Amino acid sequence: QCLLVEATPDIEVQWRTLTRLNKGMEPRSVLLTHAHMGHYSGLLQLGREARNTANVRVYGSARMVSFLRSSQPWKQLTYLHNVDTHTLMPGEEQTIGGLIVRAITVPHRDEISDTYAYLLKGPSKTALFLPDIDKWKKWPVSIDSLINSVDYAFLDATFFDASEVPGRNLAEIPHPTVIETIERASTWPAARRNKVYLIHFNHTNPLLDPDSRERALVEQFGFHIARIGERFAL
Repeated sequence: QCLLVEATPDIEVQWRTLTRLNKGMEPRSVLLTHAHMGHYSGLLQLGREARNTANVRVYGSARMVSFLRSSQPWKQLTYLHNVDTHTLMPGEEQTIGGLIVRAITVPHRDEISDTYAYLLKGPSKTALFLPDIDKWKKWPVSIDSLINSVDYAFLDATFFDASEVPGRNLAEIPHPTVIETIERASTWPAARRNKVYLIHFNHTNPLLDPDSRERALVEQFGFHIARIGERFAL
């Protein structure tokens, strides 16, 4: 089976890539973390005007699912059975697409829905997928101990530092900067740092430049920059 995590605005590229890798079989399930533009708006491409899919299983928090079922244009996807929405409760484990999936609530500007991170457990390894969080200190879960329990940790790296978006109030769009995450991880052993793959880069983030000093700093510290097309066996 094939499980897609997040329905980004670029879902067509995701869909085609996963279908090709899965020997022509399209994804049958989608995990959503929350209702911010880059994470669920691609669902529209599953509708009657585009792919016109049949009963693709879409998972999210109770608020996420309620929003999709009650608000247009998302409501039409459920009415026409393009998608079949399912609620995942925090801490609950379900087998989806061959993986054991567990949702973890994280604090993050929950205007429309709650925000989830996901633990994705395969036969031999586990990955943490955490693209958005306000600040590590606001989370009752210890990111330090959680990373100890996984093999890969895909973490929020939206902004490198607070100087990146002049004219914007970062209190309105909070994320742990990469510098803050590095400071948090300064006492971690090398093996724990090696599990971290940074994701979810804002277009202003200098880590997108492979020749930047910021990227060299992060890689020297022992974190990885996630790259399109990388594969991780679970």
